[in-house]
Amino acid sequence: MKIKKLPIYAGINIAVLNPKDADSSGIAASDRILILNKKKQKVAIADIDIEGAVIREGEVGVFKDIDIFDEGEEVELKPLPVPESVRYIRKKISGFELSGEEIRKIINDINEDKLSQIEIASYLTAVKAYGMSIDEVVSLTQAMVEAGRSITWPSSWVIADKHSIGGIPNNRTTPIFVSIVSLFGLKVPKTSSRAITSPAGTADVIEVFSPVSFGVEEIIEIVKKTNACLAWGGAIDISPVDDKLIRVENALSVDPEAQVIASVLSKKKAIGSRNLLIDIPYGENAKVKEFDAAKNLAIKFKAVARALGMRSVVVISDGSQPIGRGIGPCLEAADILRVLKNEKEPEDLKKKCIELSGKFLSFMNLGSYEHAEEALKKG
Repeated sequence: MKIKKLPIYAGINIAVLNPKDADSSGIAASDRILILNKKKQKVAIADIDIEGAVIREGEVGVFKDIDIFDEGEEVELKPLPVPESVRYIRKKISGFELSGEEIRKIINDINEDKLSQIEIASYLTAVKAYGMSIDEVVSLTQAMVEAGRSITWPSSWVIADKHSIGGIPNNRTTPIFVSIVSLFGLKVPKTSSRAITSPAGTADVIEVFSPVSFGVEEIIEIVKKTNACLAWGGAIDISPVDDKLIRVENALSVDPEAQVIASVLSKKKAIGSRNLLIDIPYGENAKVKEFDAAKNLAIKFKAVARALGMRSVVVISDGSQPIGRGIGPCLEAADILRVLKNEKEPEDLKKKCIELSGKFLSFMNLGSYEHAEEALKKG
C-alpha cells in the first residue's frame, strides 16, 4: 500500500483505510494496526473512509501525527492484538494496586501509541477514582523517566530545580527564582510547560523575549555557559509520555494526584535534578483547594522524591488570588522584568520570589532570605 499524507493533526496516530482494503485485511474502525516497511514502523488506530471519497484502494491515509513516512512510500499493514496492558488497566478500574512491571507496561504502551484515547482515559479515571500508593507512584515516575531521554551532568555540579503546581494566573516566580539561586553556584536546567490550567505557562512568558525551544545538547551548552536555562520541556524527549497523558487529562478535566506527582518528578529526574523546591499554592481557585490537601500532597512529593534519590523542600503558599499585576504572556513578562530591574515592581511577586529563593538557599546551606533579597537588589 502507498502512504497518502492528510493535512490533519489529531494528537494521536490515525490511519485511514479504503473500505475494500479494510474488509480484505480484516481491519475494523478503532483497531490497532502496525504500519511498516523495511526501515520504519508506527502503531496507529484505524479509521475507515466508508465511501472511499478521500482514500483510494491501495492507499493508507496518515494524519500529520505520523511524520516518519513520505508521500507515496510503500508500506504494509498488520492488525495488532489488544495489548496486555489493557488487562492491567481493567485491574486498576477494579480498585487493585498495580505492580511496578504492570505500570511499566502501561506507560510503555502509551509511549508507543499502542493504547487508544479511550483506554488512556480509562486508566486516568481509575487512578483518579482509586488513587495510587507511594510504591505505585514511584514505579509510575520511574517508568515515565525510562520512556524518554535522561541527562547526566558532571558529578561535581550541584543540580537544582523548582516547580510550582500552578493553577492560578501569573505567580510567575520561576524565572526570578532561577536567576537568583544560579548566582550561588547552583546549576539549574529548568524546563517548563506551556499553559495548562492558567492563561500562560512559564515557557509562554519567557518566549515573549527569548527562544525556549532547545534540544538537549543546546540546554547542556547553555547551562555550562550561564549556570541555568529556561526552556520549554515539550521540545525535548524528556518524559514524553507526560505530554500524551496531559492531553487526555485536559479533555477529561481530571488531574489525578498520583499523575501530578509523577509528571513533575519524572521530568526533574530525567533532566538530572537532584535538589528540588516544590511550590504548592492552595486556595479556592487553585488546583489544590484546602491547606490539609496541600499538606498531604507535600508529604507524598517528599516521599516519592526521596525514593528516587532526590532531596526536596516543599513550600505551601497562598494561592487565593493572582500574584503580580498582569495576566497573560506579555503582561507577566513585564512583571518579571520589573522585579529583576527593581523598577516599580509588583511587591507581592517580588516578596514571594525572595521567600522561595531564600528558603531554597537555606535548604542548600548557601544563604538565607537576606541573601536572596540582596542578590535581587544588586541586579
